[in-house]
Amino acid sequence: MLLALAGCAATQPNSGASTGIEGPSNKESPEEATEVQAVIKDAKPQPLPRRLEGCWKSDVSKFDSFKPLETRADSLLTLDCCVPVTYVLCFDRGSGAVSFTTSSPGFRLDSLWISAEIIPTDSHTDLLFSTGDDFAALRSIGHYEMRGTFTGVPLTTARLSSQTDLHATYVGSDRMNAEGGVEYVCSDSRILNCHGGLWAESSWHGEFTRVSQ
Repeated sequence: MLLALAGCAATQPNSGASTGIEGPSNKESPEEATEVQAVIKDAKPQPLPRRLEGCWKSDVSKFDSFKPLETRADSLLTLDCCVPVTYVLCFDRGSGAVSFTTSSPGFRLDSLWISAEIIPTDSHTDLLFSTGDDFAALRSIGHYEMRGTFTGVPLTTARLSSQTDLHATYVGSDRMNAEGGVEYVCSDSRILNCHGGLWAESSWHGEFTRVSQ
């Protein structure tokens, strides 16, 4: 999954595909990727990094990359980038718990006919890997309810889920850098073109500051 560190830039659409945005790659080195994947595969318990203790917050104005995948010419909805997102990431060394919350999926749902609302319902985050006191790789699963109305009358509902792979690094002075790659799956609504397949994917990065819990 793409992890990028640049602003949104337009790309030319492929034949039959929707237009997306992309930025230059910022993937980890092959050695880092191999080390992370080896620990994930072994499923060894990981300690929470000491310097990441507490809660961190970042306001991200737009994605580094965004690509809607499951769209058709006759779809009543289109997905557009971007909506500002507030991310909050918390580490509790006492309980070993990690939480990651987002204010929204980060994209817009546009339609001439349907007004759509996306409501976060729940999320779960796991620590996959850590090194030293200042780096963590995490995976967060989020769920949303999507409601569609036509001229104010309820029309349909759908389920939206997201999987975010996160890398968080403490950089000093109560600052943390994080980057995420996200996949979205939409299901349970033919009207909204949600068939249980991969709906969109994105990447983002942000500087986080420590906040009160």
